[in-house]
Amino acid sequence: MDSDSTRLPPTGTVPVALILDPRLPGKTRTYLRDREPQADGRYRLVEPPPSDPQRDGLRDAALEAATTGPALVVLAEHSDREFLEAAGVRITWARPTRRGWTLIEAPDLLPLPPPRLWDEHGKPLMPIVGPSGSEEDIDSIPLAKALAKWFGTPAPDGPPDGDEVALVDKPRLSAEALDGRLGRTELWVQDGKLWAWGPRLDELREKLSPWHVVEEPGDWYEAWQKVVGGNPNPWPLEEALHQPDAPALAELRARFGRVADTWVASWVQQQIARLLDAARVEPPPTSVRPDAPAETSAREELQRLADRGAQGTPEALALHFLLAAMLEAPLRVAPPAEGERLHLWASLGPGHLVELRVLALLGESHPLRALRRDTRTGPELAEAGDALLVFRTHTSSG
Repeated sequence: MDSDSTRLPPTGTVPVALILDPRLPGKTRTYLRDREPQADGRYRLVEPPPSDPQRDGLRDAALEAATTGPALVVLAEHSDREFLEAAGVRITWARPTRRGWTLIEAPDLLPLPPPRLWDEHGKPLMPIVGPSGSEEDIDSIPLAKALAKWFGTPAPDGPPDGDEVALVDKPRLSAEALDGRLGRTELWVQDGKLWAWGPRLDELREKLSPWHVVEEPGDWYEAWQKVVGGNPNPWPLEEALHQPDAPALAELRARFGRVADTWVASWVQQQIARLLDAARVEPPPTSVRPDAPAETSAREELQRLADRGAQGTPEALALHFLLAAMLEAPLRVAPPAEGERLHLWASLGPGHLVELRVLALLGESHPLRALRRDTRTGPELAEAGDALLVFRTHTSSG
């Protein structure tokens, strides 16, 4: 109906009277009733009783309603069209779409509801555009089904390969996840919002926009990074794991419970193994050129380490005495490698050469604490908060 004579005038405060044909399907009439409260006064329903012939009843109801404002008959039978138009009655039809019904001649009068984003059980839905590409052809499907369509179905067996994207009931909390090294991308519902993390987070966000906003658990990352950020000295954390009220772990434990200790313990083991690997050294070079300024600087650093003292164990005291002896001995210094603060050799007598490497750590300085040797023949180790000291003795019979 495109002629000016059948168009509805602009509506203001007066709602359009929608006269419902009693022969309309029950679902159509129910939908129009349910949408009336959300119509913002754009229309009011008029439901005349069944009559014979029905077109007479529709004509009378429409003409009566037209005395107070615009009226429109939602017609069920096309055969009545000419009769009603001849009587000056405006008509339309209700056309079903994926999300409800729209009025063919007055689509703005009955706008479709927005696509559903959540089902009745609080599960997320994803609006998907149908083949026509029109707004009317948008339907909501379970988000898990949409993820499978976009990213594929996760493999039931085997470790994740990094490309997997899954909607989960609960995220896999782990040190790897909190450290940004999760092997898959996880999406979950929490507090009525969508949250996600993993290697394909940005791609996932792009797919879900503009319908869903995906949050990232930044405060989880922050709590984890407060403990392990910057690769701190792992040995104090190893001790903290045995202290129920350790301040260093208080926030992490409060947020995640005691399972956080498992994550920290795993991280500590990995870091200690990494540092012990770094402590293994090659044989000393055959010759190191004398460098008076470098030796002076190295001796000053040795003095600062010795001034810290040592914890009261025999092993720690022995290493502290060794530092004191090195201070009085001839030194040769090598340029420190990456991660090192100091690398030198001290001659403590004929055939007795002690090599010391000081690896930089993130931590507060404190007296020397002896550590368990890597092997019986490995170097002797001490940590001083912000430094790992690696002593290796080289002896010869010459």
